[in-house]
Amino acid sequence: MFLTVFSCAMGLLTETAVGQTTKTIYFVRHAEDQTAVFQQGNDGKAFLPDCKPFKNEGVLEDCCTEVLSPLGTKRAELLAKWFADKGLLPSITHVLATHKVRTLQTVQPIAHAAGLDRDVNGDGIPDGVDVDKNPGDGVQQIPAFVAECENGYEVAHNFYPLVVDQLRSLPLGSGIVVAGHSASLYPIMQTLGINTSNAARFPKNAIGRVNGYNSLWVVSLDANNTGTLITHVRLDFALAERITP
Repeated sequence: MFLTVFSCAMGLLTETAVGQTTKTIYFVRHAEDQTAVFQQGNDGKAFLPDCKPFKNEGVLEDCCTEVLSPLGTKRAELLAKWFADKGLLPSITHVLATHKVRTLQTVQPIAHAAGLDRDVNGDGIPDGVDVDKNPGDGVQQIPAFVAECENGYEVAHNFYPLVVDQLRSLPLGSGIVVAGHSASLYPIMQTLGINTSNAARFPKNAIGRVNGYNSLWVVSLDANNTGTLITHVRLDFALAERITP
């Protein structure tokens, strides 16, 4: 029965994503991450974490750039494959991420597979319509011109209204992939009218944020931008980290 229901849901997703009466949104959390490092010195052996002082809401603290770990990179690849296997790539019209590297890296493979970063004029530079600090890669980052650890929107849950505004502004018929953070994904869905109280469909950690990295939520937005949860998928990919000696 589960397979039947799942297959019907996937058929509905493919149909609604290309229709003109709704928008279809695929919400995911960024994949597993780790602190970025940079090489110190010329011997190739010393590395330092990519961190710098940052004043967060008046409090001075260290801000470190986070990038996908090897496990997270593999998850991002498998996520793009999932969209391909379900036949959903032709329906993807927009891919959204935050200004943080880890969300961008999570959905770049999807944007590429969907052809949102194709080189139309043949000059070797991607011609995607996104306008941000990484123009043309097919992923619209929000906020668009504030990088991680810069003054502005460092705390993920402070800028989720900008994502909501973007989703509401997109035309009916859009198919949208959104990569967010554990603190912002549920508030975004709640603002769109989704009840996130069901613990089975919306797994939460001890402080109410998204728990784990393997959930995907499919939401339909109608002409009034009222959201309906279509399905929640657990992407239990067989992942394993390989440690290099």
